[in-house]
Amino acid sequence: MMPTAESYLKPEVIQNIARLDLRAKFIVEGFLTGLHASPFQGFSVEFSEHRRYNPGDDPKDIDWQVFARTDRIYVKRYQAETNITGYLLMDMSLSMSYTHRQELTKFDYCICLAAAISYLMIHQQDPVGLITFDEKLRQSLPARSRRSQFANILAVLQQSKPTGEA
Repeated sequence: MMPTAESYLKPEVIQNIARLDLRAKFIVEGFLTGLHASPFQGFSVEFSEHRRYNPGDDPKDIDWQVFARTDRIYVKRYQAETNITGYLLMDMSLSMSYTHRQELTKFDYCICLAAAISYLMIHQQDPVGLITFDEKLRQSLPARSRRSQFANILAVLQQSKPTGEA
């Protein structure tokens, strides 16, 4: 009997990964605020830099402590944070049935990883989608950040099995 997707994401696994954050290692340009660095300056708690005051800058951004030390007017700039949309791509070809002296196949590991990554992304309110394929596209779930998306992804994972050519 093939294990279900939920059997891969046990409560102890969730407890261990819940403290993790998936962060983009590159600058992303999203339109929602989130955990990932953006090329845009904006309002955030993450200080970015000081720069000289220019006429027209908002006076509330002036760093008065720096002014007291240097007798020059500087404004604080903050790094804006944004969201990142992720798609999980799952190979459904027969080659995913491969196992070498283990009970679990490559496909079993793939399901476990997809469940964990989708949980993390939805937990940090980043949209995640799922695309399954073999020699052609099998199923596509659009990226969403709602909690119900996790159930949708698990449902697809439970129904999935390697097909097509190896």
